[in-house]
Amino acid sequence: MDDANNNVQETESSRHSDTRSRWSRLKQAWKKTTIGNKLIVLLTFTIALSNFFYVLYARRQWKVMGGQLAEMARQYPKLEESADAAKSDAETAAAGLVLGQRPWVKIKHRIVSPLTFNIGGRASSIPVAMMTVEDTIENIGQSVAENVLSWEDVIPMDPDHSTKTARARQKEWCDANRHPDPRGLSGYTLFPHDPSIEQSSVGPQMPKVAEAVIRNEARDINGKVAFVLVGCVCYRSSFEKPDAPTHQTRFMYYLGVPQKEGGFQPYIFPQGVAADLRLITIPDGFTAD
Repeated sequence: MDDANNNVQETESSRHSDTRSRWSRLKQAWKKTTIGNKLIVLLTFTIALSNFFYVLYARRQWKVMGGQLAEMARQYPKLEESADAAKSDAETAAAGLVLGQRPWVKIKHRIVSPLTFNIGGRASSIPVAMMTVEDTIENIGQSVAENVLSWEDVIPMDPDHSTKTARARQKEWCDANRHPDPRGLSGYTLFPHDPSIEQSSVGPQMPKVAEAVIRNEARDINGKVAFVLVGCVCYRSSFEKPDAPTHQTRFMYYLGVPQKEGGFQPYIFPQGVAADLRLITIPDGFTAD
């Protein structure tokens, strides 16, 4: 037993002696090493130590980023909803701005020369019924109206007492100018509260008048015909895209003779000068968009 203990002690002693000897040799080698080599060793050690701490830091950052990515993935639907809501709010605000600041164009009319029948045709030999109307076109909005164009015409009412033909002609012109041909007329600019006053001579050819004459009905309107004035004003807002559809103010008046007992009489004989005709506003005659 004592021999075993002695062997262990001798082994331990030998190990410590080898360690001291190794450190002694290292010290001697270090003392003999040049200053340049010593600096290289110290620099290498510093770099290794820095890399060690960087690896620890990077691992920690990856863990943090992984958690953030997971949270972002979890929050993505809510973020998407918030973005959509913000976009919708912005579009609503823009639409509100356009609506509050856009131009609004109105038009009113006055007969300058009464409807006169069988006037010689200007561009052809076909006689016409003609009337001259004064138009006052005013922008009552808050901004400039651009590409302003207007059209109007006097059209006979149909023999069945309807305005189908007149409304169809109005729809044809107004719809065609909802998206006007950029190669056509560009119109003019209308500033707010600075009315434009112009005159136009309008009316149908006499063969069209003859087709609309009432026949084989009550004695008081037999052989007579009625007329309406229809038209449209088209314009754009400076806030909108150039290819946006135009805004329009559409109008329709009956032409009639006011009666003492109230109301008006639209039917007249298609001859001579209808000096007593007036423009009669009807409830569904005006629309604006």
